[in-house]
Amino acid sequence: MNVACSMADNIHDRSFKQRRSFAQRKCDVENILEKYTDKIPCVIERYANEKRLPRLDSIPEESARQCFANGKSCFRSKFLVADYLTFGELLRTIRQRLELHPEQAFFLLVNQRVMPSNTMTMAEIYANEKDQDGYLYMVYATQDVFGAITDLDDSTRFVLRIPFQNSHSEEQSVETCKE
Repeated sequence: MNVACSMADNIHDRSFKQRRSFAQRKCDVENILEKYTDKIPCVIERYANEKRLPRLDSIPEESARQCFANGKSCFRSKFLVADYLTFGELLRTIRQRLELHPEQAFFLLVNQRVMPSNTMTMAEIYANEKDQDGYLYMVYATQDVFGAITDLDDSTRFVLRIPFQNSHSEEQSVETCKE
């Protein structure tokens, strides 16, 4: 197996936080906010267990080999989002970039646990949900990853399981039922 190719596979499996140290991320955010005062620094990644949806702004494999040979990251997960943009507008933009069909469901979660109202602005979400390093972290996935359709007493319920990590880094899940 080609070493550059195995490095590419390995780095795609690592999250942005795993690829960059806290100090690097914090410095990045300080520079971004100084230069772009009306933008929100966001990291938008595909959920770790997601297999159906593509990665945002990934690049062809041959270019990836060249990037990894030079020690660079080959796919983009950092985005600057206008602070006045609503969450619904961001969802629509991501749907377009992923080239999803209108009937194809997907979720965008902030900090892997919060699904904000579509009318909230990114500035409002950032004020409430930004990480200690200053980035706003979001993951996206299909319904298959987070939910299941179940039949109970001749009625169908949608069960949404949202995984989250508590302060002890143990993965748990929250269930939300919608009749």
